[in-house]
Amino acid sequence: MDGGQWLWIIVILAAALIILFLAFNVLAAGLIGAALILGFAARQGFVGVVFFFAAWVFLFPLMAVWAVVWGFIEAGKQGGAKPQLRSSLRNKRAARTDRTPPPDPSERYRWANRLPPYDK
Repeated sequence: MDGGQWLWIIVILAAALIILFLAFNVLAAGLIGAALILGFAARQGFVGVVFFFAAWVFLFPLMAVWAVVWGFIEAGKQGGAKPQLRSSLRNKRAARTDRTPPPDPSERYRWANRLPPYDK
């Protein structure tokens, strides 16, 4: 093999890696978008979930495009998955401290029944 053939092999391998990277990002955006659409459908109740799965069966190309687009939009808003993960962990840590009941019985009564100042 001469130098020209090696160059073509390297170019083909680089192109294959770029295509795999792009395909992975499209797949990840599609999965994120599908999960977001399912969350939206679940808020509508049982009928929303039924329509969600029926739409995937009967309108697959449209649902796939919609999921990928919505996934890319959400990933662009969040700046990727890592900031979203950090903020969710931060929220969980903050929520744990709010669950601790006060030691005073009268304050504990207000805390348990969500009376002011615990009504937030």
